[in-house]
Amino acid sequence: PEPVPMPMPMPVPVPVPAADDCSVRVAVRLRPLSSEERFAHCEECIHRVEHAEQIVVGKHSFTFDHALSPDIGQQEVYDVIAAPLLQQFLGGYNATILAYGQTGSGKTYTMGSQSSLNLEPEEHGIIPRFIADLVDGLKEGGDDGSPPVSMRVQFLEVYGEDVNDLLNPLGSKVSIREIDGQVVAQGASEVPFSTAEEVLELLEKGTLHRSTGATNMNARSSRSHAIFTIVLDKGESISSGASE
Repeated sequence: PEPVPMPMPMPVPVPVPAADDCSVRVAVRLRPLSSEERFAHCEECIHRVEHAEQIVVGKHSFTFDHALSPDIGQQEVYDVIAAPLLQQFLGGYNATILAYGQTGSGKTYTMGSQSSLNLEPEEHGIIPRFIADLVDGLKEGGDDGSPPVSMRVQFLEVYGEDVNDLLNPLGSKVSIREIDGQVVAQGASEVPFSTAEEVLELLEKGTLHRSTGATNMNARSSRSHAIFTIVLDKGESISSGASE
């Protein structure tokens, strides 16, 4: 008689050692099905393991520092991903959030690098929330005798091999160079700001200048990569970058 194939057991949560001493954390956010996918009767193929930072794809499981299910809101994503970086940023450390994923996977929505003017507050992404908390945090700490600070914002787009200044699209060409051991965007403008509203206006201005091109996943999506940087000056330059 022919052997009977045995069913493949489902992956189970695997203990993961603590990573408190690691400066790089990785989180995965599962997006819900799009309206087009639901119309085509598609089914979800990735599942989050309950009570574990793991996802299951077919017969394989993958572990992350954070695994975020499709039903969580923007505020919870911010609390898990970005809020812990704010105090480190105010303390003088560089902080970077990199959103990685294929076109249409939700990078722009999660980061909030699109226009936020017509969005409900609960739909705001990481960048608008980080800016609001940054400005509020500086106001709260302004009475402790600390030296005054200055804040500037830079908004760049990498499109193919070109680097575009989204806040000054008619200005000089931007080039990436290494100067005194530091990588800088030479020719890019840095616009000072003092309120969260000013930054949202700059975010809106830069968004309007981004290159767009249709793809199979998202008709309004762009093949460009945006780099939104906040520079906080406390006598020494401290920068926080958010890219998508």
